[in-house]
Amino acid sequence: MTNDVDTLATALYATTDDMLKEHSDLAPWRPPVGITPRLSDAELVTLATMQAILGYTFEAKWLRHARAHLRHLFPYLPQQPGYNKRLRKAAGLMRSVNRILATTTSVWSETYGSWTPPRWNAAAPARPSLTSWQPNANFCESAPDRLSSATRTTSAVVSNANCPSMESSCCGLPVR
Repeated sequence: MTNDVDTLATALYATTDDMLKEHSDLAPWRPPVGITPRLSDAELVTLATMQAILGYTFEAKWLRHARAHLRHLFPYLPQQPGYNKRLRKAAGLMRSVNRILATTTSVWSETYGSWTPPRWNAAAPARPSLTSWQPNANFCESAPDRLSSATRTTSAVVSNANCPSMESSCCGLPVR
């Protein structure tokens, strides 16, 4: 493996481990007495994040790759069922750590820091409000009576441009 992947894994592990020490409430609860896991939570988060970054969608393939190329970084790698079980139980931890990592890196501030949601164009014509639409007895012939009222309303809005009479009362909607 290249040094870039090793450097990424080391930096990710160190950052995650420090974060879990600062925010101990993120880690899953464990009893004070008992068997400690052979793979730490920081190592699990690092492995799962590396799996996503490197594009491995199958856990078995990822673990084979990690055993072949990342064994010097992770002294213990679980088998696929144990890895899957730990990942499922640590879903909340993964979400929290990935959110914190994403918002504290420069990528987040460069990409999303100054982002504002798009606004409606004030010069665009107003859309007809279907909530304020009152049914009219003079439906257009293109909206047959067998349709439900919601479907008739939708059909009337869509077919208003093709209405043969083009009157303001046709379909119950104003004509542009």
